[in-house]
Amino acid sequence: MQTPTVITEEDRATYERDGVVCIRNVYPQDRAAELLALWEEVAADLEKYGLEHTSKERRRVTPGAYAIKHLSRKIPAFKPFVMDSPVPATLGDLVGLDSVGFYWDQFFVKNPGTEGRTPWHNDAPGHPLKGEHIIGAWMPLTPVDRDNGLECIAASHKSKVRYWPATANGDHTPPPPDRARCPDFEERRGDPRVTFLGWEMEPGDVLFIHPRTLHFSCGNRTTDRRRVAYATWWHGDDIVWDPRPEAETGPPDVDFANVPIGERPSGDAFPIVWRKN
Repeated sequence: MQTPTVITEEDRATYERDGVVCIRNVYPQDRAAELLALWEEVAADLEKYGLEHTSKERRRVTPGAYAIKHLSRKIPAFKPFVMDSPVPATLGDLVGLDSVGFYWDQFFVKNPGTEGRTPWHNDAPGHPLKGEHIIGAWMPLTPVDRDNGLECIAASHKSKVRYWPATANGDHTPPPPDRARCPDFEERRGDPRVTFLGWEMEPGDVLFIHPRTLHFSCGNRTTDRRRVAYATWWHGDDIVWDPRPEAETGPPDVDFANVPIGERPSGDAFPIVWRKN
C-alpha cells in the first residue's frame, strides 16, 4: 500500500466547511504518469477492450468530451491503481473513517477547445446508495486550471435537497413533481451568496468531494491542452445499498435485484482496501 498523504486539521476543517478539499501530491507524479500512459494505450482502441463512451447511454452528447467507466473492473492492468492507491488511506484520515472500500472508477476526457459543459450537479442522487461517505476523489492526470478543471460550490453539501440525477436512467425518466433537476448555477455568477471554488492542479493532486457537493466543468477553454482526469468513488462506514430507478446502473458484476438493501456494499466487487489501525 502506498504511503498516504499527511492530513492536517486545516484540511479536515476545509472539507467539513466546504464539502471539498484539494490535497496536493496524493499520488506520486511518476505513478500518475504510469496511469496516464496506460490510459493512452487503452484509449487508442476502446473497442478492443470492450469499452464505450458513456454518451452512448445518455441523451446528452458533448463533442470533444467523453467519459469511460469501470476501467479497473474490465482491465486487470488498472486494478493496482485502485488496490495499491494512497487515496483510501488519505480519505480515511481526512474524514475520520474506520474503513474505506472501493466502489467506482471513471476517466473523464475533454479535448482542447471543447465547448460543452458538464452541467452543475452533485453525485448523491445518482448513487444507488445512501450515506455521507460515498466520497469522490477527482485526480487530474494532466495539469488543470479554471479553463479546463472542475469547480465546486462551497458548503453546498449542507443542503439536503435531492435533485433529480443526470444519470443515464435519470435522463430517460421524467422527474416526479417533488424532485427538480439541478439549477444552472452559471446564472448565479457574481451572486455574493454563492462561493465558486476552483483550483490549479498538477497530476497526482486530488479533490476529495462530498456526495452532495455541487460541481461543474466549463469544458476545455484551452486550445493546446487536453484534460484527462481519473475519478474514483469510495464507500465509508455509513454507506448502505439504496437502489432506485433513477440511480446509476450497477457495475457489470453487480445485480441490483440481489443486493441486500440497507447493508453496506461488500465482497470482491466492493472490497475494503483500508482499515484504521
